[in-house]
Amino acid sequence: MKRHSLSSIKGLALLLCLVMPPVLRAQEATPRFASYTVIDLGSLGGGYSFAYGINDLGIVSGGAATHAQTDGLSQTAFLWYGSHPIDLDTLSGPACPTCNSEAGGPNLFGWAPVISETATLDVHGEDFCRFGTHRQCLAAVWHYGSLTALPLPSGGHNSQAYWANDFGEIIGFAETGVSDPTCSTGVPSHVSRYEAVKWGPHGEIHALSPPPGDTVSFGFGINDEGESVGTSGLCSNTSVPPNYQTNGPHAALWERDGTPVNLGKPPGAAGSNVATSINDRGDVVGASLLADRTIHPVGRQALFPVALTHDNCYRTDGRCLTKMLPVQDGQNGRQIEGATERGKQTRTDSEFGRAIRKEHAEREAADLGRVH
Repeated sequence: MKRHSLSSIKGLALLLCLVMPPVLRAQEATPRFASYTVIDLGSLGGGYSFAYGINDLGIVSGGAATHAQTDGLSQTAFLWYGSHPIDLDTLSGPACPTCNSEAGGPNLFGWAPVISETATLDVHGEDFCRFGTHRQCLAAVWHYGSLTALPLPSGGHNSQAYWANDFGEIIGFAETGVSDPTCSTGVPSHVSRYEAVKWGPHGEIHALSPPPGDTVSFGFGINDEGESVGTSGLCSNTSVPPNYQTNGPHAALWERDGTPVNLGKPPGAAGSNVATSINDRGDVVGASLLADRTIHPVGRQALFPVALTHDNCYRTDGRCLTKMLPVQDGQNGRQIEGATERGKQTRTDSEFGRAIRKEHAEREAADLGRVH
């Protein structure tokens, strides 16, 4: 078999470069930019809509105006899947035509966490979901074609839900029933403390206590490992979503077993620190208020540093769960400590995980087809 020397191969490569038209070489050197299409998701008959989440199948969740909702804030929860918004209604349905609702991040199977007002006025006059109505507001889930309220912790009157993972777990928060006169400083009309809650796929309540030293917390995002993130603080210096300036002094993470972790703050942060989302690798993203306010008037996107031990690992039960890696900040080119490299086995691809994902996918596909 005839062989070619390394020098002859190099010579051939050089020759090709010399004879290649300059235009072609210039085209190959030109960076390629991603393209995308903007789609108007429409509304539920009104003049505006808001998109709050999207899953891997392109199912979008949010809140949209009906023909009767015209103030720019009132809305009704919807899911959008390929053609038009699907009205998810409210928990009180026709009994409360002026009630509001909105849907948070759906999971792969179209389960959508929902916050919904009810026809009942709040027993303490609170406006927990900040729609301006002072009605009771409850966390709910839309799945299998219906909207169902999630259970309240003992003593609580209000709750909210924001994101669902592919195992049917939902993150949010709920009142604890503990009165605190300082709460109205954080959010006007509030009288009770609240804490993050993770609901299981059958509605099981898992209270997520704030990190030590804090009295309130709320959860925003959850991954398929069951880890969730949000913020925590005192009732006097923490305000809750959705329709208020959401802030809290400490970005927080809760391990799958509910262990709370204060995530600290990125360089330059001097105010509110809110963790909003976490992926299956444990990377956490959120917003922090900077002292100079040069990036955004209320905060910036950043990755938070997890509290470190002497060996640069966060430990629970003696296991090294998270190793810190430097992450490039696209805003100013600085290095931010915050991305994590997971050192434990995931449950997403387990036999149980594959089975439950298959079951839910089949049921949700049938339901979405029926609604359309």
